[in-house]
Amino acid sequence: MQNTVQSGTTASPAAQELQPLETFLSSLKRTRSKKTLELHQKRLQFLAQNFDPFAGDVSSECSQIMQQYQISLEALDPFRFTNLVLQMLDALEEKIKSH
Repeated sequence: MQNTVQSGTTASPAAQELQPLETFLSSLKRTRSKKTLELHQKRLQFLAQNFDPFAGDVSSECSQIMQQYQISLEALDPFRFTNLVLQMLDALEEKIKSH
């Protein structure tokens, strides 16, 4: 199944790449609780420290975190996955600092 934009055309690879990040940033804007932000940060830090996208071995904890943030498919490209997780962590850090 292909990802499509609202006009019904196939989304470009660049647009497909941004979808998990855009979804995350959108939900981040609605989050008001600092504790919730810190929990997201802990989960993503755990994922960054315990999952090697180049090795491909996924623990059940890492798999659950990837499913929660809808980034499981991103792990197929280790470079894109690493970049995405770092961008998510950066956005969280900025949001926590602004609280």
